[in-house]
Amino acid sequence: EALKIKVEETSKEFKKIFENNVLELIAQVGIEKNILTWSTDSSGDFCYDSKNALECFGSSDVEDCIYLQDCYDTYDSMDITNWGENTQLSYDCIAIGQNASNYYFCQGCWGNSSYNFYSQNCEWSSYIFWCSGLKNQNYCIFNKQYSKDDWEINVKKIIKKMAEAGEWWEF
Repeated sequence: EALKIKVEETSKEFKKIFENNVLELIAQVGIEKNILTWSTDSSGDFCYDSKNALECFGSSDVEDCIYLQDCYDTYDSMDITNWGENTQLSYDCIAIGQNASNYYFCQGCWGNSSYNFYSQNCEWSSYIFWCSGLKNQNYCIFNKQYSKDDWEINVKKIIKKMAEAGEWWEF
């Protein structure tokens, strides 16, 4: 019990010292908040040429987006980190772009593609679900190609199971 109290006291003391030093450092350095250039109805920092960009950081040419970091040329998207280049209607992704639309929970996917779900490192591939490392493929689930109709049927089944398990719509 004495150790627990000592740890709590030390944590409080450390937090107080840290907060005071950080606030003092910020005052000395003069960090400017919310550097927004040629942006309207936006918030964040280092956000340029943007409109309706909320909490966007290090981004430019974004519109109707929220929670972006290091993105450019991105529209109607949320929770994207890194890249863009004509990305739209995408959610919760890392390093996606180059004419990408409707990407959800993807990482490292790009190239004139759309409707990619839970995939990584796929190029020039559309209508893919839980795929990795594909190039120039369409209508794939777990890297196996299907007909358009079979893809839609199987994806609906997978989504239903994921929803029942509480996994659907989570990265």
